[in-house]
Amino acid sequence: MNLYSRLVDVLVKKRHSAYDSGKKASFQVSTPIFSTGSLTIGGAGKTPLTHFMTRLFYNEGYKPAILSRGYGRKSKGIQEVILSEDLSKSSLHYGDEPVMLKSLLPDIPLVVSENRYQGACYLEKYHQPTMIILDDGFQHRNLVSDKNIVIFKKEFKGPNAKYFPFGDLRDSLSRLKDASLIFLEESAAPKVYAYLQGFAPVIPYHLTFTLSPPLENHKSVCAFCGIANPHRFFETLVTMGITPQKKVAFRDHVTYTPRKMHFLEKQKSTHYVTTHKDYVKLPPAFLKSHRISVVHMELTIPEPLTTEILKILAA
Repeated sequence: MNLYSRLVDVLVKKRHSAYDSGKKASFQVSTPIFSTGSLTIGGAGKTPLTHFMTRLFYNEGYKPAILSRGYGRKSKGIQEVILSEDLSKSSLHYGDEPVMLKSLLPDIPLVVSENRYQGACYLEKYHQPTMIILDDGFQHRNLVSDKNIVIFKKEFKGPNAKYFPFGDLRDSLSRLKDASLIFLEESAAPKVYAYLQGFAPVIPYHLTFTLSPPLENHKSVCAFCGIANPHRFFETLVTMGITPQKKVAFRDHVTYTPRKMHFLEKQKSTHYVTTHKDYVKLPPAFLKSHRISVVHMELTIPEPLTTEILKILAA
């Protein structure tokens, strides 16, 4: 680590030490808490991981629920996510990622709350879930997690990772000792795989992408997104055989204001391609008047490892 990263690491460790020693309070609920997260900044794959774990438990006959902070939402307090026909309004109220997850998992109770403990108590009272999936909760120490499921992209540098902005690290590598299970993207460096194996079982995964609806033709396509790593989205389109004539990258968690929609209109493309996270924020008028295809991303692992995951998390 460089000097900057070492100094930041001291401060981050001090915060975690306060929780570990009891100087800062952590609260516990009776329902098992399975937190998902990463040590790196946005684009690490946390939302696909939450979707994967929730669906895995649901398919096994459990009753999972999801608890999220609801980053970027306009509402406050505990809010149970109930989708309206206008998903752009729902996204403003609950946050884009919770709305995306709810659209993928309509039968799963999903609550957003700044105070995760209060949100967990709400879920216990009104839904009695078998377990609560704490979305992007690895850094959140106010609520005690029973299992921590951590994910990394193939670009993760392992012991050589540096803190943002010199790298993509946002939490101390020492936190890996609290990981119960680590997902690592296939084609990551073997030395990174070996490094992570020293802390918890490592599950190799890959991301699969589908386009819905398929493009009628590939002429005059505008690809746009507002995610943490737009470059990777554009690269993914190329692997899917799509070469956009125009590319537009907004900031992560962008709100599609009239000004931004006017900018997209000015591209004068016959077809638009975007992410699911962006799609749920688009105004109904734009959806009705334009051809829009959505890239759906799904985390996939070798089938035999599913049993291994359940065994580890049930221990």
